[in-house]
Amino acid sequence: MFNQHAAVNLLDYYTTIEIIISLFIAGLLALVYKNIHYSKQRKRNSYWSLGLLLIVNLIEWTSVMLDGFSGQYRIWLVINKFLNHSLVPFLGYFVIHIWVRHSKYDRLLAVLLPGNVLFQLASIATGWTFSIDQNNYYHQGRYY
Repeated sequence: MFNQHAAVNLLDYYTTIEIIISLFIAGLLALVYKNIHYSKQRKRNSYWSLGLLLIVNLIEWTSVMLDGFSGQYRIWLVINKFLNHSLVPFLGYFVIHIWVRHSKYDRLLAVLLPGNVLFQLASIATGWTFSIDQNNYYHQGRYY
């Protein structure tokens, strides 16, 4: 995304934005906690989805920071990108599950989400959705 050596100031701005987003998510978590109209199940689902959003946000920030860093961090960049591409659909599932409850799509999602994880695992070797070059830079794959 950003070249660390040429755009250090952009990384500082990106970090600031990520901190603001994390604080916003923490505020949403507090609002869910204080909401007396949500059932325990709805609160639990909201905690899961907002917590997952916070984790995905942290993973994305870490990926940007590791992009182009020395090769010794290559495995961490690969793990971060795998988690990022795998967890975002689960986040969508939680949001759908909160607002739609049980639907006819639950069975379809129960197949698609693990299928996506397998697809992302295969992508580490094939580069279908992402690849990391020899200089430890992230590139989107042809099926991104």
